[in-house]
Amino acid sequence: METLLDHITREVSGEKAGHRFGCGCNKCQKMQNSSGNLDEILLESGFNSFGDPGGNVIQISNRREAKKGDLVKVSKWISLEKKTAEAWKKLVAAARKDGIPHPRLTVKSGFRSVKRQERLWANALKKYGSAEKARKWVARPGKSSHQTGRAIDFNMGVSNSSKLVAQQKRTKAFKWLQANANKFGFYNYRAEPWHWEYNPTSAQESSSGISSIIGGVTDFFENIWSKGNAAAIVYQMTQRGIRDPDKITDEIFYYHHPELKRRPIRSSEKDLAAEWLSIRKNIVTPLLQKL
Repeated sequence: METLLDHITREVSGEKAGHRFGCGCNKCQKMQNSSGNLDEILLESGFNSFGDPGGNVIQISNRREAKKGDLVKVSKWISLEKKTAEAWKKLVAAARKDGIPHPRLTVKSGFRSVKRQERLWANALKKYGSAEKARKWVARPGKSSHQTGRAIDFNMGVSNSSKLVAQQKRTKAFKWLQANANKFGFYNYRAEPWHWEYNPTSAQESSSGISSIIGGVTDFFENIWSKGNAAAIVYQMTQRGIRDPDKITDEIFYYHHPELKRRPIRSSEKDLAAEWLSIRKNIVTPLLQKL
């Protein structure tokens, strides 16, 4: 029997114009009632509620700026995406029980707008002297995981500085995060011991009852397929008999970058090349194995 996920993927891939997830059509209602709860759908899809495979830092193609309504304050000046804030509170509570004292693992930096990132990028170019060196420590505007509200720069007890990475890695706070952060859905950007991103796998969200957090099937599918999700593109192309991972990766990549007008990626555009490879490895290849 066709599952709810199959039906919605097929509809959004073009067989029925104007279809919306949870739209109330007879097919959606019937399948939703017979296909189990959202936790099961999450596991079936292979994506988390943010439309990402999870289990690592947030994919560049999935780093959309958070809407104001998706954010919640965790201190006077700092906000996080709502689900990230809840997961962070659980992480801190566990750390306190294990002897990590306040203020370790409090949030030094969370959501940052694209405009603020532009200022940080300009400062980084002055500090490091080139874009290649600067991008190791500061993301280009529009590419930062901080703009999603799901990235945290923690208080580790040592200044968050590129000059103190080795010292940071010796702290009790970092060692605790290494051993435990993944359990709460947080993954480390390796160049910065203080920087962790909330990007759980679908299995992690399912086991924690994520359906009670994200508000139902509609929110989940709107997150996954907003702005033309990769899953729908992969499904559509395989239905047309196309299984070449490079061709499918191109379709997804250029869908997200219409400004490139399908021109080849230049050798100097290392960020774009890394994004293309990430799409192929983390989205296209796993989905082709399932379809």
